[in-house]
Amino acid sequence: MIDYKTTISLSCHNQIRLRPFVFFVMIMAMLCCQMPSLLSTASADTNLTADHEKIIKNIVTLGGTVIPTPGDNLQHEVMFHIKGQDLTDEHLQQITALPTIVSLNLQGTKITSAGLVHLQKLKHLRRLHLETTQIDDNAALHLKVLNNLEYLNLYKTNITDKTLQQLVSLAKLKKLFVWQTGVTDKGITQLQAALPNLKIARGIDMSKPLPPGLFAKPDKTNSMLKWIATNKRTDAPKSHTGSNIHITFENKSGKHVKIYWVGYDNKLRLYGELRANETRQQNSYSQNTWLITDANDQPLGYFISDAKIMSWAVIPKK
Repeated sequence: MIDYKTTISLSCHNQIRLRPFVFFVMIMAMLCCQMPSLLSTASADTNLTADHEKIIKNIVTLGGTVIPTPGDNLQHEVMFHIKGQDLTDEHLQQITALPTIVSLNLQGTKITSAGLVHLQKLKHLRRLHLETTQIDDNAALHLKVLNNLEYLNLYKTNITDKTLQQLVSLAKLKKLFVWQTGVTDKGITQLQAALPNLKIARGIDMSKPLPPGLFAKPDKTNSMLKWIATNKRTDAPKSHTGSNIHITFENKSGKHVKIYWVGYDNKLRLYGELRANETRQQNSYSQNTWLITDANDQPLGYFISDAKIMSWAVIPKK
């Protein structure tokens, strides 16, 4: 065995040869001391991954789609708007057990305001789709604590200005959709003042015609909407959501007519009347259905708007 004195008396060559060995022994000793904690950490990570995989499989079973975010497999986008419309509050509790969710799409599901309490588990949530759900102002209690939220879609929900008053706490919110809700100009103005960098999309008011001459009338040769003649109300399909467009209606029928929008709920809403040879510029969305009737509400035909920004809809004679 080589003691300290022996080491001192060795040649320089032997000292150089022995030092790596000493360092090796020291490193191995350190690793041995650290090994229990290293193994414990590895085991914990493995268990966490296994738990995530189990939750993800459960989400898929419920009809959800789970996608890792680009460049980071530890964060996920979860979507139910494609085939998971039967999702309920009880199911939402199971979904939010996955803490890596940064984007959640619950569009058209059966969740309620009460179910949103489970979202508080999602500390990293940045995007949230709640459009066409039955949530109301009671949802604000749970939404206002989502401090990392940047995008919130509340289109066609039952919220009012009461919800907007609670959203002022969301300092990172960049985009908010509130069209076809109960919010008012006053509520939007107050929220905008509190969050000046927030973009609020309220949609358009289709109940009002566009001011005459605001948009150039489209060329009839390539912007003409197809006229579909019918005498049955049920032939006109309900509208679907699309991009913002403008339609010029022209009444060439020779009679007084009414213009009805077929709503997303398949109900008719009167938007205007045209005397013979009159025109009307109208706000609309692509994939919307417009039913034309005579003065006695007898259907004459309908148009389905397309994606052209400006279209022409001519109501012909029979």
